[in-house]
Formats: sequence, C-alpha cells, structure tokens
Amino acid sequence: MSASSINFEDHLKKLKNQYLIQLPEKINAIKDDWSILKKEWKHEYITQLHRNVHNLIGTSGTFGLSNLSTMAREIETLLKPFMHESIQQMNNVESKQNIEQKIIALTTIIEGIQTEANNESTSKPSLIADENYFQKNKTENNLIFYLDDDVLYAEKMTENLNAYGLSVINFRDADSMLEKTREQLPLLVILSLSISDYSDSLILNLSRQLADIRIKTFIISNKNDFDCRLAAVRAGASAFILKSIEAPVLVNMIKSELNLLSVRPPNVLFVDDQESILNYYSNILAAAGMKVDISNNPLDVLERMEKSRPDILVLDINMPIVKGNELAAVIRQFPEYQSIPILFLSAEEDNKTLLLEIGSDDLLQKGMPVAELVRQIRSRVERARLLSSFMFEDSLTGLLNHAQIQLAAEKNIALANRHRRHCSIVMIDLDNFKSINDTWGHQAGDKVIKAMSQLLKQRLRISDLMGRYGGEEFMLVLPDTDVNNAGNLINELRKSFEAIQFNEKEHKFKVTFSAGISQNSHDQSAKEMIRRADEALYRAKSNGKNKVCMSYNKVT
Repeated sequence: MSASSINFEDHLKKLKNQYLIQLPEKINAIKDDWSILKKEWKHEYITQLHRNVHNLIGTSGTFGLSNLSTMAREIETLLKPFMHESIQQMNNVESKQNIEQKIIALTTIIEGIQTEANNESTSKPSLIADENYFQKNKTENNLIFYLDDDVLYAEKMTENLNAYGLSVINFRDADSMLEKTREQLPLLVILSLSISDYSDSLILNLSRQLADIRIKTFIISNKNDFDCRLAAVRAGASAFILKSIEAPVLVNMIKSELNLLSVRPPNVLFVDDQESILNYYSNILAAAGMKVDISNNPLDVLERMEKSRPDILVLDINMPIVKGNELAAVIRQFPEYQSIPILFLSAEEDNKTLLLEIGSDDLLQKGMPVAELVRQIRSRVERARLLSSFMFEDSLTGLLNHAQIQLAAEKNIALANRHRRHCSIVMIDLDNFKSINDTWGHQAGDKVIKAMSQLLKQRLRISDLMGRYGGEEFMLVLPDTDVNNAGNLINELRKSFEAIQFNEKEHKFKVTFSAGISQNSHDQSAKEMIRRADEALYRAKSNGKNKVCMSYNKVT
C-alpha cells in the first residue's frame, strides 16, 4: 500500500469518526422533534422530523452504517402517509406507536455503533506508515537515462526529448549510469544495442536486471529483425524502437508508458445541502484523481459552473431550498449545458423516471460502493468528452477546431473582463511552412503540425485553451496571464520547438514559428483581441520570423 493510499484511508476514517461524534446530536434532534409532535400534531413539525430522518438515511448509508440507514428508512416510510394527510386524519394511534418504537430502536443502534467504535479504537493499534520507507529510492519526476556512445545521435536525442519537458541524462558506458542510479532512480532507461565494447547480450541482460527492480526500459536499435525484437521482450523491455523514430512519436510512447500524458482529470461539481456528505465524497473523488468543487447552496451553482466549467454534475435530489430535479431543469435551459452529464445521488429511488426525462444520466444510491461511484463518473465524463471531440476538435491535432477556439476566446475574454482579470490571446504561425510541403510533401508537413500540437499540449496548463486556427496557424487562450508572462512562456516554447529535429527521406531539418500576443484591457472584445494578436504576428514575421511580438510593439 502506498503512502498516499494510507493517508487517504486515514482521512476517510477521520471523517467517519467525526460523523460518529455528531450522531448523538442527530438522534437527539429526531427525539426532540418527536416529543414536540406528540404534544402538538402539526404539519410543519412532521416536515421537520421527516427531514431529519431522511438526512440520517443518506449520511449513515454513505458511511457504511447499513443497520442505522435501514431503521431510519423504516421510520421515514411510517411518516410519509402523515406528510400528505389532513390534520383530522392524523389520529392513527397504531402508526404513532410504531414510529415511537422505531425511534427507540434507532437510539439503541446508535449506542451500539458508538460502543463498537470505542472498543475498536482501544483494542487495535493504529496503522502508521513508515514515511522514511517512501523516501528511500524514489524516482525523480520525468528523469530518463539514455545509454548510447553515438555522441552526435545521443546529443540530438537528448535535446529533442528535453524540448518536450523530459529530463534526459546521456551516458556512454553502463558503469557510470549504474553509479548514478545510487543517487537518483530514473523513471525509464533507454538502452542502445549499438554500443562499442558491449555485446547485445550484455545490454539485454542489463535490461532484465533493471526490469527486476521495476525500472522500465526501452531498447533502441538500428536493427529491425524478429529475433532482436523477441530478445527485447524476453529481457523485460517495455518497448523496442528504431533509431529512425521521430522525436514526437518517441515522446508520446514514453509519456504513455509512464502515465505522464497531460490528460485533464474529470472536473466534478458536487451539490448537496449536507456538509458531511460533501466532505466524504469530495475526499473520495479527489483521491481518485478528480478535481472536485463542492457547494451546499443550489442558488450559486450557475455562477460556479461559469467559473469552473465542470465535466459532470452530481446533485442531491432532496434539498430544502431547490430540489435536485428543479436545479437540473434550470441548468438544461442553457444551450451550453445541454450535453453536460448530470447524476443524481439520493437515499431512495423514487421519481427515477421523472429524473431521466429532464435529462439526467442516472439516479445513484448514497452509500453505494466507492469504486462504483468513481467508475460511473469516469465513464460518463469519458463518453461526453468522446462525443465532444467528434464535434469540436481538429482531426489531425486533437486541438479545438477553428469555431471552438474562437468560442472559447469569446467566453474567457468576457469572463476575464467581468471579473477584472488578465487574459491573453496568442496567434502562432509556422515559418516557411509551404516550403516544407513543397520540399518533403504533405506527410512531412502533417508531422510538423502534430509535433507543434503535441508540444503545446505537454507544456501548457490544463486551464489553457489551444486550437488549430488554420492550416499551419494556432491560437491559444491563456486565462489569468498578462502579456509579459505570456511572452516569456511562448518564447520558451519557441526555443524548444526550434530544437526539435525532423527526419524525412534520410534528410534532417528544423522548423521555427512566429507569434503575436495581445492582452485584454477589460473593455475589448475577443474579436478585437484576435485582430491585435494577428497584427503582432505580422510584425514578428516582418522582423525576420522566429520571433514573438507583443501587441504594444515590443519584439523579443
């Protein structure tokens, strides 16, 4: 078990303990409501009692207290007829006696739960992770060792991989590389099969030894025969690659193998009027790698959605101010929120058909297995993103298409202007791109465009928006970024892209780009900002290309 998982389990245990501490107060509130009702049988008192009992069903089920949840549900069932009958019909003595007996049983269950919790805390030692263990032999982020004595090729390989944000150290002999592992463990080791004084069998044996201590290896070679590839498999190598491989392809293989691809985590907006429920589920979903925004007030949900743009909504169905189905209906009135998945979370399955009719994806039970809730959310977000990609993304690069990046610019500029925040627009154009197509063909041109898009995806923030504006032109929307910081960022990208070496028909070439940047002034439209960025881009091209130009005529 990892240190993070131990910390997560410990945190959930603390949340449950906090809930157990609050239980006497919850049951006392129910008992007080019942005492008042017995003296004066009024509809508002019944409503208050029903509310407290219903909340107990959801919270106790969430924390795995099934006996308590079942008993609370039985009380709620007995109360429901009284919720809809007139005062004159509320003299059913037998039902009232049953309610009182169930409330007494509820108290007994809570006392038993607390006794069990106290015994467990005194009889079982707490599980404490050895923090020093997790500090020993830990790998360095993005660190890759590359063993190859072909100096020129190794230097170019290292330069290309570093341009994509990886940290590569090149070694000419195995001894020095192994000595370095005593200080730092890499995430991956790339081993060449063409090293002087090293036989193939020695390199393959090294790959096996590294695999045995759980360090991934790639074998790189000029050979491309079956026997060589089979030997790499038997040596535990994760991949076999040829030295002719393009840098963007290799980068993608490395990041895929090491789970370093910058995939945006699901962004969940969770709405429930009970703090304990929000805290519990937000911790579960955050531990599963999701970004979670929580709210106990349905009235602020539209504002939160505009700011955070969630991938999915999880709504409690029974809230006192606005019901979950009512909130969903309001959300569906906005065209931009028509396709966002909505899940309802409830302690009961009533009105499931109605909920599905207003555009929700499903009704889930509070207290359902954690893994199932995570799976439900992930699957719906993935499906929504897949459908969105078909409609909104450029097929070659996976970036937003022309229409969508313009729409993203309009929304983000309007939001930034409203809240008096910075936002920058960047227009990027590949230099001399026509000559690439004319010299090497459109396939080579596509490789360059893909390399540019991949660099953008890997080096920009998740909150930044990227689009293919035209053939070889790209547009970026950088929220909370002024023109100077945007200029520094784009200049770093420009230098990294210039360092990438492309290979086509045994010829090597490099490509540069020029860029123009504009910043919002809190009163200009996105259309005006795009025009200003385009003008800055034109100046960068006119000043010799491979430059970044700001909208206030500063060239760097």
